Amino acid sequence: QEQFPVELKVTGNINLDRSTMSLKESSIESSTVALRADSLELGWPANAPLSLRGVLVYGANVSRLQQWFANPQQPASILCDGLLQGQANIVAIGSQNKIDSENTIQKFAVYDTGDLIRYQNGARAGNAPSPPAPLWNEPDLKLSIHGAYDSSRDSLSLETFQFASQALGLRANGKLDQATSNKAMFNLSGKLDYDWATLSPILKP
Repeated sequence: QEQFPVELKVTGNINLDRSTMSLKESSIESSTVALRADSLELGWPANAPLSLRGVLVYGANVSRLQQWFANPQQPASILCDGLLQGQANIVAIGSQNKIDSENTIQKFAVYDTGDLIRYQNGARAGNAPSPPAPLWNEPDLKLSIHGAYDSSRDSLSLETFQFASQALGLRANGKLDQATSNKAMFNLSGKLDYDWATLSPILKP
């Protein structure tokens, strides 16, 4: 769960004649995530759909972010760590949402949760154990997404989805129907390169 404080800064203006609100150099920051709107405009015209367009710059602590989505009753078998930094260009009009996003995770690492728990328990008991080695680590992991989401159809179209690291590389395009449901249907094509020796410990049951 997120821990306070959360710092919020808002700079912008509202134009009631044009039914728009513009945000510039506005941000929200916490110990987990930071989000900055360099140029963001929200519009609510009387005879047209709600619209949002602009640029978002963001960052996150990956391990803290993972805890937001964790089930306390069923801890994840692996823990991811690293520093996420990214930028997204967004154009959303009604149910049509277009996004171009470039992301980097620095010092990315994947750990076995059991190894971490044993290390923490040993440290608390004064045994000074050696820190566990990551199952997978990358100095830089890059993720690029260019596509569009139709919320009225719950459909995600990917013009380009690119994932690049030393152990895994993926470049794909295609479509994802029922994108937000547990019955999502993929129709993707592309190229996958991987280092099985590195990835197999992560994929084991």
